[in-house]
Amino acid sequence: MPGLSFGDRRVFLEQLSQAGWDVEDWDLVRGVGAKVDLHAEAEYSSRSSVLRLEIPTGQPYMVFQMSQPDGELVLRLRLYPRDDLGSMINEIIAAQDLLDDDTHPQLVKSLIPLSKRVVLETDEGLFALS
Repeated sequence: MPGLSFGDRRVFLEQLSQAGWDVEDWDLVRGVGAKVDLHAEAEYSSRSSVLRLEIPTGQPYMVFQMSQPDGELVLRLRLYPRDDLGSMINEIIAAQDLLDDDTHPQLVKSLIPLSKRVVLETDEGLFALS
């Protein structure tokens, strides 16, 4: 299964950067021979949560992680974009300042129609939500 495309990575970096996320593009580091498992990553902190998005190297999904401000993990998902990674990122950006323990299920529900699959990562394993 091929990984997300160069265009997906560009959309990821541009949209999240414009929305106030701290973004890192690891392809430049990889270009000088460093071994990095991510194509790109981004992080956003609000009053109620810390959000993280990652594009793993060679994988057909994006990782979405939500933690409490103290670092306690709330949610970690693998999101397999249906068509347009940009629409999925827009959903996350629209909710970024509203997400907390009570509101994150609404975001997950809004991401399901934009995804081929949504998989929950837990210490016990992977669980398909769609």
